[in-house]
Amino acid sequence: NLHVGYCTFSMIQDMFNHFFNTTVDEFVFKGKPDTLTSITPAEVNKLFLDHFNSKQDAYSAICERLKK
Repeated sequence: NLHVGYCTFSMIQDMFNHFFNTTVDEFVFKGKPDTLTSITPAEVNKLFLDHFNSKQDAYSAICERLKK
């Protein structure tokens, strides 16, 4: 078994930039880079796949999920 745990804000940012092939600062996830969030890498990936055709929609979905 492999325990992955939750993402940090910098992990989410790196995943977003890689998935959407961007380095634009327009989509920045607020929070200290090394702070743990309440979302797993699998959840982040699912949100990306659910909104693969829109960076803005994916960004909004992740921000909404982080509010929970």
